[in-house]
Amino acid sequence: LNMEMKSNNHNTILNEKKVIEKISKIFKCEYLYSGADVFSKLDGFLFKDDCIRGCFEVKVRKQTLSWFEDYKSCMFSFNKIQDGSEVSKMFGIKFFIFIETSDGHILSFQITDRKGRIVCPMNMRYQNLKKTSSFTKGQEKLITSAYLSLEDNPYLKIYKKQN
Repeated sequence: LNMEMKSNNHNTILNEKKVIEKISKIFKCEYLYSGADVFSKLDGFLFKDDCIRGCFEVKVRKQTLSWFEDYKSCMFSFNKIQDGSEVSKMFGIKFFIFIETSDGHILSFQITDRKGRIVCPMNMRYQNLKKTSSFTKGQEKLITSAYLSLEDNPYLKIYKKQN
């Protein structure tokens, strides 16, 4: 089981790196992907002309673009959005979330402006989860999910599958 988890993690890292390589070509920039080597609040940074220009989170999903369009949103952890907003504010850069669909499209959400303010439209949902470990049995944890809008969203760009 441990080897299977390592293999899945390795595949995730490879897939995320492929997405970032595509994004760096689209944005005409360089990148630093930190998601592979160390625990980090975010997956990496974008650079252009030797200056830091943005920070990002990247995900590879098993759903198609049409699936996301049917649901009109993408679910993402609000804690990650808060982390990205803090880094954005600290460095004066934009925070992006990149999501690759199973059919090869890339959804690029600009989440914050350069002042760390969240600009991307989203809806919030809250859910109480009961903890199941023997140490925390019966305790609840509040999970906050952000649903990033695919409708009338000026902070979303969809890049078609590249052959």
